[in-house]
Amino acid sequence: MGDNFSAGNYEQFIEQLSEEEKIDLLVQISRSLKNTHRTSGRKSPRQKSPAAETTLSALAKPMRKTLTLEDLIREQNYQGGDQKRFDQKAAKLNILEPIEELIAQLVA
Repeated sequence: MGDNFSAGNYEQFIEQLSEEEKIDLLVQISRSLKNTHRTSGRKSPRQKSPAAETTLSALAKPMRKTLTLEDLIREQNYQGGDQKRFDQKAAKLNILEPIEELIAQLVA
């Protein structure tokens, strides 16, 4: 789970919580850390505490049933490329070879 989150995502998540939810989350994290500290020296497999499970479920977002390209474009505010700027940069490169020859060089 943690691999998919950046520090910015955690900050956004925490900003959306009410003060009461923030305090509850900190209490749950504290309990989880204390439980982890107590069991760290044991050889038996660690059990997740109810507080840890609650914390994880509070951080987890439900999976979507469907996902479309339009949804992603809207959510990420994708604007697309600037064709005029691209054409200007391409003209500056002054490429004289035919496109077929350039593609052949890539394939080889």
